[in-house]
Amino acid sequence: MSIIVAKLENNQHVIADFREVRTPKEDGTPDPDGELLFLEMFGPLVLSFAEYIEETNQYKVAYDRYMPFCKDPTFRIMPDKVLSVGRATNGILKTYVEQIFPNGLPEQLQKEVDEQLNEGEEK
Repeated sequence: MSIIVAKLENNQHVIADFREVRTPKEDGTPDPDGELLFLEMFGPLVLSFAEYIEETNQYKVAYDRYMPFCKDPTFRIMPDKVLSVGRATNGILKTYVEQIFPNGLPEQLQKEVDEQLNEGEEK
């Protein structure tokens, strides 16, 4: 699991907790080298520029639900629909976590987020 921003084939920028789902070993246990079947996105939000603020020379960012007419928090996409991935800026990451995980992150994901935030702000 890892919170990343992905640019999809349809030009949407999506932030989500992504997980690779691969074919398991014959005994049913996870196989990190198994064939990549799909990507699972938990809590995906579509990022876009909202209004421009002249005083700060910056844009506000809009966070919209991915597939807003679905009640499911998890979605599967084919790996070939992802053009590129990257880590979110600290501000985007903090806002995402506040919106999707208001009661706190799972322990392992919290460690990853803390590490990314402690790397410092972007230049």
